[in-house]
Amino acid sequence: MKRALYLALFLALTAGLAGGMLSFVNDLTKDTIEAAALEKELVYLEEIFPGANFKALTEEVANEDGILDLFEAEGKGKVYKVVSNGYGGEIVFLVGFDNDQKIAGIAVISHSETPGFGDVIETDTYRQLNVGKGGGDALDISSG
Repeated sequence: MKRALYLALFLALTAGLAGGMLSFVNDLTKDTIEAAALEKELVYLEEIFPGANFKALTEEVANEDGILDLFEAEGKGKVYKVVSNGYGGEIVFLVGFDNDQKIAGIAVISHSETPGFGDVIETDTYRQLNVGKGGGDALDISSG
């Protein structure tokens, strides 16, 4: 009985110490991870509007379903960060609209679609299919 109590106390202390260390390391690296994610997004934003200065307008889309973020490309247009369901899971991508409300570019940030089939959404050919189209135009999509 005494040994079981000792082992339980040792296990609880070890788990508490490990949890505390994980929390500490998470706090130390949180800002670095967020900065890296933002840097990655900036690369994609630059693909859509090269040379633009970007300003986050997150509060404008805070309660919109499917829209994760909004960026303004000063003088060029806006870029929406959107999430959609694909066959393999969520697809997160950016869609840029110029000042004439036409699609300026699309960039896929992350997906888990089938390699060789669903990952066609990453190709330049596919991403260019809808560039220049507006709200009244039919869009080209990839489907099962």
